[in-house]
Amino acid sequence: MTFTWRNDIVDFKVRQQELVKQNNEIQQSNDQLKADIERLEKNIYREMQQTEQLSKANELVEQRIQSLNKTLEEIDKASEKMRNEKNTLLEEYRSRINSYENCIQKNAILRNFVENWRCQVKRNKELVTFPAVIANLAISLENFYSCNITGQLESLVSNREAQGDILVDDPDPVVAKNYTQARLSTKGTFRVLYYFHACMTNL
Repeated sequence: MTFTWRNDIVDFKVRQQELVKQNNEIQQSNDQLKADIERLEKNIYREMQQTEQLSKANELVEQRIQSLNKTLEEIDKASEKMRNEKNTLLEEYRSRINSYENCIQKNAILRNFVENWRCQVKRNKELVTFPAVIANLAISLENFYSCNITGQLESLVSNREAQGDILVDDPDPVVAKNYTQARLSTKGTFRVLYYFHACMTNL
């Protein structure tokens, strides 16, 4: 399977440029709208005519001011809500992008190992031990992508009995523990979203 993560990054940058262009167009449109309204405001107001009872006129002015103040409060609340929702969306967007980037980079590491393995096979060399860290990457990928590469890779290890000693030989007990847990997770219900969820929670 040919990885296209570099193409994905290029596509993301293109989409980002398109979003910037759209944002500039929106800004220009709103600037024009603002200018149009400012021109209208020069002609839509007039002095109120004198009434017999000045107090009634003042009362009417006060009512209008109160009504406009209430409207301004509603506008401010809406603006604050929009800003908060925008910031929340941006944080979620950044988090998801970072999660996918993390997953893509880990898959690239796995691919480099398999590619090197293939090169070694061409040189008449064989893999005698399946590293736990590679098994972790493979299991995570297959749970996300609904494939079965772990079994395929393990079947290619020459010394199959050595696979049972992988965790003993692993110098990192944390990696060994993660490998054991990952292997057990493949038994029973197949969790398709495991990989994506793990990436999201680890950021």
